Amino acid sequence: MSYRPGMAMKKNLIRLLGIAFAVALLSTFLFYRLLVGKLASEEAARPPVAAAEAKPEPGRGVPAGMRAVSIHVVESSGVVALVRPGHRIDIHAVGNRDNGAQLRTVLQNVQVLAGPAGEGGSSRSAAQVLTVLVKPEEAGVLALADSGARIRISLRNPADTARQPAQRLAVSQFFDGTLRPAVQAAAARGGTDTSVTLLVRMLGAAPAAVESLGAELVAPPRKATLQVSAFRPGSDVEARLDRLGAGRQVEVFSASRLVARWNRGVSAQAGAIRLQLVPVAAAGGSIRLRVEPELADGAASRKMETEIDLADRQSCLLTGLLDSPASGAVLERLFPGRSGSADAREFLIVVTPQIAGRVESAALRAAR
Repeated sequence: MSYRPGMAMKKNLIRLLGIAFAVALLSTFLFYRLLVGKLASEEAARPPVAAAEAKPEPGRGVPAGMRAVSIHVVESSGVVALVRPGHRIDIHAVGNRDNGAQLRTVLQNVQVLAGPAGEGGSSRSAAQVLTVLVKPEEAGVLALADSGARIRISLRNPADTARQPAQRLAVSQFFDGTLRPAVQAAAARGGTDTSVTLLVRMLGAAPAAVESLGAELVAPPRKATLQVSAFRPGSDVEARLDRLGAGRQVEVFSASRLVARWNRGVSAQAGAIRLQLVPVAAAGGSIRLRVEPELADGAASRKMETEIDLADRQSCLLTGLLDSPASGAVLERLFPGRSGSADAREFLIVVTPQIAGRVESAALRAAR
C-alpha cells in the first residue's frame, strides 16, 4: 500500500516508517563505529612521526672515555676487505726517510667501529676509510700518523689479545742483515716456549742510594722524569742493594718473583703501584722487555709504556713514577701497613730478568 498526499496515515504505515528510520539510524551508527575503529588501528600500526624523523644521537656507539677516529688505509686492500665492525686490528705507519721506507707500529688491538668505506677513485691506490675506537691520548697520535704517513693494518684473531713490542723496521735492514725476527732468535735458543723469570723489587731509596745506583746505569736518570734505564752489563746490583739495605739507605716495599712466557704479560702489584712486564725474545740471545708501570693514586695517577733491551740477568731501574721524593706519609698511603723510615724516599723499581735453563743468580734463588 502506497501513501499519497492528503491520504490519512494508518497505524501500520506509521509503524513501518518508524522501523525503517530506526534501522537506518542503527546502520549509520554501526558504519561510523567500524570506520573509526579502522582508522584507529591504522594509526596504531603506523610508526610515530617523531620516531621516523628522529635524528641519531650524537656520539652514539662511542663508549664513555673513548674517541672515534677515522683512518685512511691505502696499502692493505686485501685485509680491509675482511674487516667488519667489532674486529680488532693493529695499525702501522709507513713513510720514506733518507735510508728508504720505514715502518712503525702505531697502535695494537684496536677495535673497529665502522667501515670499510671507499673514498675517491677506483684505482688500487684509493684509500679505504675505517673508523676505530681509541683512548683520548691515542687519538692525536693516530691522527698524525694518518695525516703524515701511509697506513697499513693487520687483522687479529678474536682470541688474540696479547700486545707485542712496537715494531720499528727499515728497508735497509733487509740488506745489511740486521733484520732478524725475534721468533727466529728464540727458536735458535730452543723455541718460544722458554720461560723468563723476572725478579721485581719496589724500593724506597735515600738520596745517597739513588746516586749510588745511578752511577751503575748505562745512562744517568733525569730528575722528575718517568724512565727506565739499564744497569751496565756485569754490575752486581744485588750486592749493591744488600749494602745499601744494611746501611738503611734502601727500604724494600715489595719483592716478587714472576715467571713469564715469551710474548705473554705478567704483573706485580704492591699498594697503589702496578707493574706489567712482557718479555720478547730478541736477536743475539737478549731480551726486549716491555715495561708498563702505573700509579693509581687519584689525581696523582701516572702511567707509561716503554721498551728496553737487556742481556740475560742484566737489571734495569725505573725512576720518576712519583714526581719527587715521597714523604713517609705518602709512602704509607701508597703502601698500607708499611713500617719504615719517616724520611723522604725516592721510589724505585729494579727488574732483573733471567732466561730459564741458565745459571740462576743468588737474588733469584733468594726470592723463591
